[in-house]
Amino acid sequence: MVPAGKRRLRVEFRSAGLELLAGHDGFLRGHPEPAIVAIAYHAGGPTESEPSRTQLVTRRLFRFSVGSNAPTLAAPIERRQPRARPLTVATGGAVIVLLVAIEEDSGEDLRRLYEVCDRADDFLLWPLDGREVVPQHLEEIANLAAQSEAVQVGVRGPDGPPIDTFSNDDYIGSAALWVPTGNHKRTADITATIRSRDRRNHWVVSLRVAIR
Repeated sequence: MVPAGKRRLRVEFRSAGLELLAGHDGFLRGHPEPAIVAIAYHAGGPTESEPSRTQLVTRRLFRFSVGSNAPTLAAPIERRQPRARPLTVATGGAVIVLLVAIEEDSGEDLRRLYEVCDRADDFLLWPLDGREVVPQHLEEIANLAAQSEAVQVGVRGPDGPPIDTFSNDDYIGSAALWVPTGNHKRTADITATIRSRDRRNHWVVSLRVAIR
């Protein structure tokens, strides 16, 4: 039985697609090896007896194969992954979806990022829209007006900004959206445009997100 002031929340990522409008993996290194880490958090929704907190709801890794020069559609590499489990969270608050695009080389940075996703309080985000950079914790993001369309964001994780700390894989960029949790089931198809800082990579990620 779910306690008062709580709800069961499940977020599932399905049917990912990737279009490379521009792709680069270094001089004479062939085609990129794209990977997308999709992460869902629940933030906010405090109760009288429990302060607001941020929780990892689910994470999933999508890999793709690129067989021709950009512009091109990348083929998903299907791998069976466990079904997302429901999580008990406070009612209210928001679901924050974070997509991290990585060009995988050794895979070490990718694995490290995937491992530390559960350290939600150590993640900071800020929109890359030309405004003043104001990094915010996920709990603060949840209190902003809903952002139902994915926007490119800067990210600082437990080890620092991936754009500065990645040394074995290439960090392309990240995008995020956040919507009120609500009490209704919903499924949405989202599209995120992610460009690398050097503009050599321009990826368009499509993903179906189910909130239950």
